[in-house]
Amino acid sequence: MSAKKMPIWKLHPCASWCVSKHADGDAPADRQCRGRCHIIGRTLADAVEVIGAETSVWELEELRVGLESDFRELIPHVTVSYGFDDPDSGEYKLAFEEAEQLASIIIGLIADARLSGNSTGGKAAVWQRAACPSWCTSAHSDADGPGARSCVSAERHVDLSLEESLHAQDEWFSESVHASIERDAREIEARVLLYLGTGSGVELTLGEAEVYATTLLRLAGGSLDVRAMYVEPKIVPPVAVCAKFVGAS
Repeated sequence: MSAKKMPIWKLHPCASWCVSKHADGDAPADRQCRGRCHIIGRTLADAVEVIGAETSVWELEELRVGLESDFRELIPHVTVSYGFDDPDSGEYKLAFEEAEQLASIIIGLIADARLSGNSTGGKAAVWQRAACPSWCTSAHSDADGPGARSCVSAERHVDLSLEESLHAQDEWFSESVHASIERDAREIEARVLLYLGTGSGVELTLGEAEVYATTLLRLAGGSLDVRAMYVEPKIVPPVAVCAKFVGAS
């Protein structure tokens, strides 16, 4: 954008990551800087049928991650969206420190899931091939039915300062992303669960979760100098642009 004429409402040129097509006539709601986004295919979700004029194709559900900066926002944030226009879709914003915190939690959960150690002194139920992994907090018994045989970890969460607060039972609290791992009795590996406090969320394989965490760290820029990193972030541009982010730009 620096090589082009700035719109009359901009105070300074766009950062190098911005792919928005700004114009003088943009309304305030359409003046965000939006970056190219990373798209992670979700193999644990139902496939989506995309119907065209003459044919239709099936595609993986996606987790979309990118940078965004509002018109008068000093520092950009990370925007995450998933699903299409259905009840399971969702979107949330992460301040850079929140993105780093969530990435750290995910990486820790992945490390736990890949450990092979068993619970201390744990005894396997009759339906288990081995005792639970050390991260499992489930109270299993021999009488558990097939639907109650999952190993579930303790849950961790990150409060989202850029989202609206929630209200329930005469109390206000922050919207948050809740993260945990789960493995059914006969699954080959654990899954990473990431859910908002309002209920919507995604399940990712360990590999998909690792890509997501790495992407969050790369976009947030780690703990390096804030101002320098945000003006010209060192990001390898992915090929796709998130339609959900670009909107009318």
